[in-house]
Amino acid sequence: MKFSKIEIIESLNKYFSELEFVTGLIDLDSRIEMIKLKETWNNGGDDVLIFIKDLKGGTNLDTGIYYLTIGFLDTVKENFKTEKSLDFLINGYFIRVLFKDAIQFQKIKNKGTVSVIFPAYNEEKTISSVIHTLHKSDLIDEIICVNDGSLDDTSKIVTNLESELVKLKFVNLSENVGKGGAVANGAKLSSGKIILMVDADLSNFNETHLELIVSPLILNFLDINASLGLR
Repeated sequence: MKFSKIEIIESLNKYFSELEFVTGLIDLDSRIEMIKLKETWNNGGDDVLIFIKDLKGGTNLDTGIYYLTIGFLDTVKENFKTEKSLDFLINGYFIRVLFKDAIQFQKIKNKGTVSVIFPAYNEEKTISSVIHTLHKSDLIDEIICVNDGSLDDTSKIVTNLESELVKLKFVNLSENVGKGGAVANGAKLSSGKIILMVDADLSNFNETHLELIVSPLILNFLDINASLGLR
């Protein structure tokens, strides 16, 4: 499904109003709006502040990461105090949602708990990095790793990590059942309202990728493509 700018804004406003949040909006192409709302936000006038920018046709993950690093988002960070923000891409628009404090963010998370399932077959080189990236994110509530009969040290690595990382659950299959079978085994243990499947061999996977993908799911854009450029 495609969302227009107006539909994105209406959807977010409806979602936040159901939580009784006071919401402000800034189009990042308008410096006037930014100046006008800065004082209101920093003086406690809104619970949530939505920033939106037209990426002029850029919709992929790399474009979104690029926009995270350029000047206008640094300006947002410098001028608008916040304890937590979420960034995501949808239909050519970049959205940043600022929360006044961690309490508002937790209300959002309570509505959209996230389980990640990832099958692993002979992934000893990358699996530790992927698990640690997932575990560091406060968007992820549960990580279910399914070892699909690996012949290398995948099982040993994940067993050691399971004792250290509280979000991690480990399913150790003695025989290879294939990716679909491994995911099905993991799904039996999942408790999240949102279930995300991630591959275990993602060499460049980081928290920015994760946030851009998971944020729209949490904020109720549930039909967005959750496989955005992870490979």
